[in-house]
Amino acid sequence: MKTVRVAHRAVPAAGAIGVGSDSLRMSRQAAGARARLVEKGLHELDTALGEFAWAAERTLFERWSGSPVALRLIHYAREFARLLPVTVAVPAPTADDQGLLAFEWTGSNARRLIVTIAEDGMLVYSGRLGPRRRISGAEPLAGHLPAPIRQALYDVIG
Repeated sequence: MKTVRVAHRAVPAAGAIGVGSDSLRMSRQAAGARARLVEKGLHELDTALGEFAWAAERTLFERWSGSPVALRLIHYAREFARLLPVTVAVPAPTADDQGLLAFEWTGSNARRLIVTIAEDGMLVYSGRLGPRRRISGAEPLAGHLPAPIRQALYDVIG
């Protein structure tokens, strides 16, 4: 049976399992569009994080009243954003008075999730997932999106 490479995996060629060449072409186009959306979101995030990096490199800057953001936090924030599912929009990061970065998602019915990037790479999260359902905790940033954060994201944004 003849195979073709699609998105780093081998799949049977068109006609081998009843999948036409048009279906495979559409699948490739959708995968390409998805990859472009991810890259666009990461570029926008990098632009926003670049502003924090600029502030972190300066000892004095006029408009910033909080603590400077450590460059390692910017690295952790980029890594966290790359772990997010493709269907999740990456919000603009915010910095608090202590110099920590946070991402916030809001949904319907006052649902929200906040993930703060701690200086040691921990993901500290809290959120309201429903009228009587709250979540909070901390998970290490370790090459995959922790299950509680993934589930909370889906609960908030649907």
